[in-house]
Amino acid sequence: MRFRIVVGLAVLGLAGLASSVALGRHAHELACSATWGAVDGYHVTARHCHTPVTVGAPIYRVDTLKTSPPSGTFDFHTPFLAQCHQGPGATDVIAPTAAIAIRHLAGTTWCRHLITSSKTWLTTTPPHNVITVSGSILGLNTSARGTLVQIAEGTATISTPASPTPIVVQQGSQLFLPTGGVPGSPSPLVLSPVDQVTVKELQLNVIAMGSPQAAEHLQSRGETSTVVVGDTSESARREAALLPGVKVAILTADQVRRKPTVVTAQAAQLGAHSVITVGAFGAIEPAWEVMRTKSNLPEGTAVVYATP
Repeated sequence: MRFRIVVGLAVLGLAGLASSVALGRHAHELACSATWGAVDGYHVTARHCHTPVTVGAPIYRVDTLKTSPPSGTFDFHTPFLAQCHQGPGATDVIAPTAAIAIRHLAGTTWCRHLITSSKTWLTTTPPHNVITVSGSILGLNTSARGTLVQIAEGTATISTPASPTPIVVQQGSQLFLPTGGVPGSPSPLVLSPVDQVTVKELQLNVIAMGSPQAAEHLQSRGETSTVVVGDTSESARREAALLPGVKVAILTADQVRRKPTVVTAQAAQLGAHSVITVGAFGAIEPAWEVMRTKSNLPEGTAVVYATP
């Protein structure tokens, strides 16, 4: 099946916000019965189809996902997108038609599409640019001026009414699609510090969420134990204190870097299938690399990045 990502301004019924993050309600209540993915993580509370959002809760076709500035974020997956991350102020409609994976409306959203999945089509704001991706890590940053398409991995082919032929954007490049104008040529990829963190999370399959949501993550997976890796032992202990009733092994990022298998051994001893990481990105990111490349974590082990 071919899928695409669309960026369009037609909003299919937005819900009111609850705190800093909100999920849209459908134009039709029946949409809440068509499950199309799940919540992986978020910052602050949200509401969705009249129920509070929790990690592991379903999302639905024709769902509008919306975050609020300055700090709301939302992580989710769908059958055709392995992992997506919305930054503050982002809005996306999930599977508005059978052929479209996402219609991106506003703000910044990054997604990881597996090369083994069907080609995925996305769309953007009018004039309804169509983006076909394959094995891509792709960012969409939309404002009133237009949409910036950024490709950190893979490729994207963009069809736009403003160009007579499709435009191919290769890995390490970006293309600005102006509203009501003609796009130029792709240019070298430039990532903001925030986008650098998001891209690394997508590359290493790390799920972002608020510190209080780590307990929801474990509950959603039926887990009663975990390994907490902190940039310091103090930060790891603070996170462990937010996990009442959970058996916890505490490690530091330095310990994981020095002995990659220590995290696997601790997880096996506890029967844990999630590793929760906390602390400054610069200190904790090398531990992600080690865990995903050298620690031999069992398949399906989740790595979470919990931030205040």
